[in-house]
Amino acid sequence: MPVIHLRRLSNLLGAGALLLLALPAPAASLPGAPPGPAPVMASSPRYSEAELRLIHDEAAATGGATYTFYILGSEDREVIDDTWGKLQDPRTRNPSLKALLQTPPAKQQAFALTPAVRDQLRLLSPGERSAIFALTKRSWGIVELEAVDATTPVPPFEALRNSLPKLVSNGAIPDPRALANSPALVQRGLMNKALTTTTFDLLPPGFDIDLPLSSGFTLLQRALALDDSAMVTATLMRGANANLCLVRSCPLHIAVRSKSNAGPYVAALLAAGAKPDQTSAAGENTALTVASANGNLDAVRHLLQAGANRNGAAGSSHTPLGAALYSNHPVVAQLLLDKGADPLFRKPLPGEGFATPMGSAIDSQKPEAVALLRTAIRKHVATRKPWRWSYWLEQDGVKVPVTSGRAHLKRKPFTLHVRLPAGGELRLEATTSRKLFDEHKANDLRAPLYQLSRLYSELADGSARSLLVSDHAARAADPAKRGGIQAWRWTESRKNFNRLDKTPQGPVLVREINALVVDDSNGKTEVALEKGRLREISLVMGTSLDYAPSIGDYANAQRLRLVFDR
Repeated sequence: MPVIHLRRLSNLLGAGALLLLALPAPAASLPGAPPGPAPVMASSPRYSEAELRLIHDEAAATGGATYTFYILGSEDREVIDDTWGKLQDPRTRNPSLKALLQTPPAKQQAFALTPAVRDQLRLLSPGERSAIFALTKRSWGIVELEAVDATTPVPPFEALRNSLPKLVSNGAIPDPRALANSPALVQRGLMNKALTTTTFDLLPPGFDIDLPLSSGFTLLQRALALDDSAMVTATLMRGANANLCLVRSCPLHIAVRSKSNAGPYVAALLAAGAKPDQTSAAGENTALTVASANGNLDAVRHLLQAGANRNGAAGSSHTPLGAALYSNHPVVAQLLLDKGADPLFRKPLPGEGFATPMGSAIDSQKPEAVALLRTAIRKHVATRKPWRWSYWLEQDGVKVPVTSGRAHLKRKPFTLHVRLPAGGELRLEATTSRKLFDEHKANDLRAPLYQLSRLYSELADGSARSLLVSDHAARAADPAKRGGIQAWRWTESRKNFNRLDKTPQGPVLVREINALVVDDSNGKTEVALEKGRLREISLVMGTSLDYAPSIGDYANAQRLRLVFDR
């Protein structure tokens, strides 16, 4: 089975930096800013001092985040299409623009990028690439982001003065005359400067509060990213759209990353009509998952009360419960469980495999997280129909009494009758050790039962009328490397019971046992029951419960001691 991939779970904790990609740098940080692009000296001034100031204001509002990226651009669409085909070819090893170009990456700050390239890079995470997009009216391109440094500010005016005309001629910044006269650009320029409630209140009546700023964000998104509670309140009071997601960021996703105001922000956004499961793209983690990963208990509580999906968005890589366990937030995990999060939820991953909360807990390497979830799982499956089952024994056509988990049998063939739900799977460990069940109950992941359940085996094709007794495995120093569990299935594709008896209460699966296959230090030896010498066998039985790929356990496990006549 494929292994669990907790791919990019750490991004849930550190993605907040990406929200600040293009926010204006505080004025106090500008004096120590690194030098800007190399000056471009003009023979005569092209713009007035006021116009140069307008250009610089726009550059500062656009942002100074530094992108490192690979780009392919061409006026020949066939070249672009051919490259895109190679990137999409599954037979290509590590298909990437970096590998195909084999050239050094470009490196540039946001304000100096053309809008077409800038808009694409803002939507990417490191390692991702864009689809084919229009560079100009006559050219197309593909970009691939390698890294982004969101901490670099825009150089101050004097350091950038001589380069400002070049930014306009390259198309990175609009012409200052347009900045001064275009109604839309004038309004955007005023909104760029609305960094406080005082300047915000000076904006003209009728302005579009949801107009994207030069940074790509809305006023609401920027206020949330800057953790400015006064501005968040002001924008929501003026009717900001709490569901508008720009630059691959939704208001709730930004809000739950606040260290001090996540709960109040989420409450305010929900009151303003935010959908609790809002996402900016298919397969994106919901705000509940992000809040759970960050341990924001109040935010989690508000989202759950608003009806957020307890198991996260379809197609995303993580569940809220798994994110909380992986990040070691047991209080958040317990709240999710109390509010109905499914501890056995399976989230399919792209390609093969699936993610589960237990997979996340195990991957966290925190025993307390695993123990918390195993306890919750056992409570969860105790009465659930998919895992309910029952059994009885018969010998010579007569039901064998079972008292206190113990049954006396003659040394001759017997049958095990099991009533399972449709598609159920019974797993059984037969051993001479009486400790196995106790170790299972102790929730010890190092116990032989747990280890063996990862490497179960069956006899021949599953139809052999024998019982595998794993004698040495329960006592071995390294049981995970030794033999194992019998899995008895009844599914449409595999019928591993000897027969199916139909009863008014439902089908009963019957296993006929004529011999014992003793798996000891000398290997497997099959012995007819009449000739066997084992006095007692301890069985641990339960319906199959897969926590994650290659990790399983028994639901509603029971112990049955078989004591044979001498």
